[in-house]
Amino acid sequence: MTTAKRSNAALPGMHRLNSYVYLYKPDLQSSNKDETEPKLIILCTWMGAYEAYITKYIIAYQSLYPSSTLLLIRSSPLDFIYHGRTALERRLEPALSVIRTACPSQSSNTPELLLHIFSNGGSLQASTLLRCHLLSTGNPLPLHATIIDSAPGRATFSVAYNVLLLPIKNRNPLIRILAALLLLFFFGIWWFLMFALRMDNPFETLWDGLLDHKLVQETKRVYIYSDVDDMVSYEDIDQHVREAKGKGFDVQVEKYRGSGHCAHVRVGGGERYWAIVTGLWDESVDGHKK
Repeated sequence: MTTAKRSNAALPGMHRLNSYVYLYKPDLQSSNKDETEPKLIILCTWMGAYEAYITKYIIAYQSLYPSSTLLLIRSSPLDFIYHGRTALERRLEPALSVIRTACPSQSSNTPELLLHIFSNGGSLQASTLLRCHLLSTGNPLPLHATIIDSAPGRATFSVAYNVLLLPIKNRNPLIRILAALLLLFFFGIWWFLMFALRMDNPFETLWDGLLDHKLVQETKRVYIYSDVDDMVSYEDIDQHVREAKGKGFDVQVEKYRGSGHCAHVRVGGGERYWAIVTGLWDESVDGHKK
């Protein structure tokens, strides 16, 4: 069983298990637990997500599902630059322990887990978690519903430019040009290493992992994305949706208009966003009661 190391003041009620994995456990008596709520909610957040943004999702989930344990898995740009499987899997060992404790029955016929994935960073962590769980237990992740927010996307220079140079988008044009040239140089080296050293392409790993029935034991999934995302192309997500449907996944599509990357929750105060989340869970639970 995983033991929490220390509380994190910036993430309400979350205890740091390592630099990537955090845990929140509600202080409830067993008699007060709502059996209709997820036993465990896993949040796989986007690359370098600020704690202030993550906190908004944590607080919302604590309000919606006060009986649920929350497992946070963060991601870093380094996961895509240096992404050896062994290193990624080692970081997720505490998360596997939490899952085994929260959902001890690996063969439940009712969903026990809600998986919420953000962007490519969260998708890579989620697909790695799915693979690690299968390797360590011999079973896919316990039956769950999945939310995929602003993902997945393919690796292109324009996407890398938008993601990595976002912090200097308002800087001097000369600085942006020099940064773009430097990025182009490193992007070329990265692609060369992928092919020359036969390294796993993390974008293919995350793309394929979310479509693998050996890894995914799912009631239903919903893709939440927009038509103007400059970090992940909506066309890539449309393609993933088609492939998921072709593989027999139960898919719901929620395409926003005009909202930014991983910012759909801000539209209309989040009313539509959280209605999608709770609707997905309610449908998953009700569908497996019949």
